[in-house]
Amino acid sequence: SSHLPRMTFCWLPPESEVMGLDGLPAFICSAFAACRLKIVCAPGYLPAGTRLSVKEFCAERLLLRERGSAIRDVLDGALLAVGYEARPLWTSVNSLALIEAAKAGLGVAILPGELLEAALSEKRLTEIEVEGLSLRNGFFSVRHRDKYLTEPLRELLSLIEECGKAEISY
Repeated sequence: SSHLPRMTFCWLPPESEVMGLDGLPAFICSAFAACRLKIVCAPGYLPAGTRLSVKEFCAERLLLRERGSAIRDVLDGALLAVGYEARPLWTSVNSLALIEAAKAGLGVAILPGELLEAALSEKRLTEIEVEGLSLRNGFFSVRHRDKYLTEPLRELLSLIEECGKAEISY
């Protein structure tokens, strides 16, 4: 029903305006966390220490999440900002499948660092640097300024803001 409080959570790159809502007095937008995305491939897919230009990166065999996913939207937005477009070899809704494809040497994957920790520490994947490309998922709470907040919802918002001001697990 319309009298129940609603809370919406959305992701956006931290550098962006929150869907233009921050300029609208009807909404309160609060950043509460961010997650760094890493660009990885199998050791030997590219020589160790390879540093790619954005153009070279876009020419690689890209293993990407599907359009509309937070990870893909962050990548597409960052590339669009510098005049490039990702043309993936393979897309998937499954991040773990993309990790396995990268480990198998099928190409370059872009995924949250937390998902890649084990494979990177075991040297089954290696991180690639792309000049001028820094990828982060931002997490925001967005609510209507005039909506009544129940005490439990106020407590939830307080916990989110208190706990989430740093990198989070994905």
